[in-house]
Amino acid sequence: MAALPVPIAGGSIAELRDHVRITDDSWPLVVGWLVGAIAPRGPYPVLVLRGQHGAGKSSGARRLRSLIDPSIAPIRCEPREPRDLVITARASHVVCLDNLSSVPSWLSDGLCRLATGGGYAARALFTDADEIVIDVQRPTILTGITDVVTAPDLLDRSLLVELDAIPPEDRETERRLDERWRASHPRLLGALYSAVSMALARRDALKIARLPRLADWAAWATAAAPALGLPDDAVIAALEGQAEEATEIALDASIIARPLCSWIRSRVDPAWVGTAAELLATLTERADLGVTRDKAWPKTARGLAGMLARLAPALAAGGVRVERLARGSGGVRDGRGWRVERVGGES
Repeated sequence: MAALPVPIAGGSIAELRDHVRITDDSWPLVVGWLVGAIAPRGPYPVLVLRGQHGAGKSSGARRLRSLIDPSIAPIRCEPREPRDLVITARASHVVCLDNLSSVPSWLSDGLCRLATGGGYAARALFTDADEIVIDVQRPTILTGITDVVTAPDLLDRSLLVELDAIPPEDRETERRLDERWRASHPRLLGALYSAVSMALARRDALKIARLPRLADWAAWATAAAPALGLPDDAVIAALEGQAEEATEIALDASIIARPLCSWIRSRVDPAWVGTAAELLATLTERADLGVTRDKAWPKTARGLAGMLARLAPALAAGGVRVERLARGSGGVRDGRGWRVERVGGES
């Protein structure tokens, strides 16, 4: 850990845009994340910084973390196993993983637990029966050029932020950037603390018609909005504005989504009921041979059922409702059935 500067009152959080090239659409999400990261309790959304090569993703992540949780090593590579992720989270307030090319399923699940809370248990070293349990919630930053977050459950906990490319004429040396940051940091910290103070003052009296997922974070960030120069509805509107993109990312990343949607839309009857094994056989028959031979293609009915359960919200947003039926219902005799129904929209 490194020291925070003494905050200076009277500054504006807008000065942050001199150091991180955040698009207008993403601005409410970034400042909302910063205020939320100082909240005494989670949930904490995952901030995903994206942009082309040279957009300043790594330096932007470094600045955002350093604003509230400075460290001698502010950005890290991805951990090798869940234990490493939890140890990193225990030792710092903000977890910042830089330059990811993909997020494997175990890491995606671990980041979900960091966002909304979850424990990690392991046998204590040099013992036979003792156990160590670590329960952490942490704000997280991820950076990557491509859409590294593709799992629906992690997308549901993420803020997708696009960074503008830095024109060649605006590039500066790291030494100059660090000098400018040291000058701005106390003013930015003071402005952020003022926003947190406003959130504390307004959160109990504020009424929000419809809260999204991560409702505590959304309410906290909305309560701070006036001090951030935003209208009360800005943070939630920006979050809802990324919902369509998140659905597209989840569907594009799933190997079964396109074959499933294509099949159900080609049927005269808009609804189908059967077992997961029957559905897997139907999709395997219709899909291209190269797709079914892919290692990601489900090999068993249980594998397909797990994919459907994870993908159901994204499929529903794309116009295909997938529902697991109670045992013996829907005319399915052997085991539990599934209902797949075309409900309109594109997918």
